[in-house]
Amino acid sequence: MADDGDLVAGRYRLQMKAALYGLGEVWRARDEQLDRDVAVKQLVSHRTGGKAMLRAMREARVAAKLSHPHAVTVYDVVEHQGGFCLVMEFLPSSLADVLAERRQLPQGMIAKIGTEIAAALAVAHADGIVHRDVSPGNVLLTRGGTAKIADFGIARVLSEPTITDRPFVPGTPAYLAPEVAGGADVTTRSDVYSLGATLYTALEGHPPVGTVDDDTETLLNRIIDEEITTPVRTGPLADVLLLLLRRDPVERPAMGKAAELLAKVSAGPAKAIEPSPVTRRPRRVRRKILLAATAGVIAGGAVTGLATAYAREGTMPVISGAVAPPMMPGTPGPAGCAATAQVTQSWPGGHKTLVTVRNIGPAKIDSWAVMWTPAAGHEVDDVWDGEIERSGGSVTVVNASWNATLNVDGSTSFGMVTLDGGTGLTVEPLSCRPR
Repeated sequence: MADDGDLVAGRYRLQMKAALYGLGEVWRARDEQLDRDVAVKQLVSHRTGGKAMLRAMREARVAAKLSHPHAVTVYDVVEHQGGFCLVMEFLPSSLADVLAERRQLPQGMIAKIGTEIAAALAVAHADGIVHRDVSPGNVLLTRGGTAKIADFGIARVLSEPTITDRPFVPGTPAYLAPEVAGGADVTTRSDVYSLGATLYTALEGHPPVGTVDDDTETLLNRIIDEEITTPVRTGPLADVLLLLLRRDPVERPAMGKAAELLAKVSAGPAKAIEPSPVTRRPRRVRRKILLAATAGVIAGGAVTGLATAYAREGTMPVISGAVAPPMMPGTPGPAGCAATAQVTQSWPGGHKTLVTVRNIGPAKIDSWAVMWTPAAGHEVDDVWDGEIERSGGSVTVVNASWNATLNVDGSTSFGMVTLDGGTGLTVEPLSCRPR
């Protein structure tokens, strides 16, 4: 058991206990080498057994795998007192803390938080990671109000085997999707529901079904059997949240689409939001994640009038070790922005690409767009950290609300999944222009 003042790995001085989670304690600490505050999560001791150790190391791998400006950064994994510690960036508060003090938030702020968290989770989903505990306590906030998703302690890499020794319902009960509360497998669409429930709580001051004071069994039964309470605060944000909270997982949008819809609300002014026509090919690749039952719970802390023709989306098996082609530089735009693409993962029939947008001109850029023509047989299936526009055979990705501005020599990025029909990896030439 760690104590105040302990020095972890010769550099992290524990200052005060910040939280207690199912897989370990979290401390605020000081990195004495870099002179900065960090969070140190003490996972498990070697004495707790092999399965607990596997869970702890899995959390470390999952957290370190996800790199996104709206996900808590993992700095280090170290040993301490016969166990492992995860060293992460320290954030001073959570959405749960803010709601405990203010109960409800302005709709623009909620949409901004939702956009940021959805963007990070979209990347996690593309990497085959399901968070499984999206809730106010796991949405952390910087002093400037930027939101970051935290605590992948019960997250699951879809390609990894289940290591639990008994069935359980993962997540914080008040924010569980109905199918998960009822014992079904957890999917990316379950995360979408949980994000909707989290943002609904910030909008209305209470979860969409039941209350956080209900006992676990009562709450799970209410989530399974009852419809959500219609929001009192109506408008475009409520419409989007009702879509994320659809009872049928198939009717919920993918996380990338959820980010797009929330970004439109965040950008304001309020107006009706119409999803773009869905052109993706139907596909369904299933992965067993976890057989859940209501035997126990790990607790960590339908838009009216909108089209719901979302294709069924499964998860994509990633071929580890696939060789990506070299980076393809884009053509600089007339006012000095350029885009560079790099395939980061591939699998039979598709690949994931990271596009870096850089300001190479003499002045700040307030917004940007990247254009290209996909190769024959290629279809852009999902985009995150940007908004996609299609015209004929061409594709344009414009900035999201949070990554529009680029200072001189500044850069940002967006990601996408491309279905290639088995024709192989191709990185098309890109062009970039300020908007």
